[in-house]
Amino acid sequence: MDKRSFIFLIAVAIGLTHVGSLPDLRAGPYETSSPPLINLAVAASGVSQQHLQSTQFHLDGRVRYEYGDLEAIKDSTAFTVRNRARFESATESGFSMLAEVEHTWAPFGDDTYGSYPGPDRTVIADPENVEINRFQVAYQDKASDFDITVGRQRMIWDDARFIGNVGWRQNEQTYDALRLESGSFENLTLQYAYVWQVNRIFGRR
Repeated sequence: MDKRSFIFLIAVAIGLTHVGSLPDLRAGPYETSSPPLINLAVAASGVSQQHLQSTQFHLDGRVRYEYGDLEAIKDSTAFTVRNRARFESATESGFSMLAEVEHTWAPFGDDTYGSYPGPDRTVIADPENVEINRFQVAYQDKASDFDITVGRQRMIWDDARFIGNVGWRQNEQTYDALRLESGSFENLTLQYAYVWQVNRIFGRR
């Protein structure tokens, strides 16, 4: 990594903790304004203001009601809210960073459903939870169509039958992994992943 790329990634990390006022959330995903600390780092590293403007901050939420009823155990009723805040840096010299926090909340309590497998109630696997959902650094070489991603990340391979994010649940499944991807061959994409931890939908217990 050259000096310019390193300074840029440091600027992104500082900016993540210094994002100020937010624009109208009704407009959906939007681009953030540049705080003074990021501007200072940009001037030092030579990164253009136009390039920095592709840095984005996203907020999204999902409300869910679910009813589950299995024979021989109690039925379950779950009303849950999931919120996510995501920061995506601009790409500089092929490098980029993504950080995302996820919060799942049962506003009326979680005693009306079984959020974990157990003998008492029908399982609705949406436990109350706060976690770092994704935190990854990526490098993309467009010339050779080669990508490297390291850190906590989302992986969905093929139809997600064996490797996926279980996206229909409130708490997403993610992977702490090193992932390599190459599309340099015609009609063929090669992927390799070394996974050292799977962060499952049941959250931190």
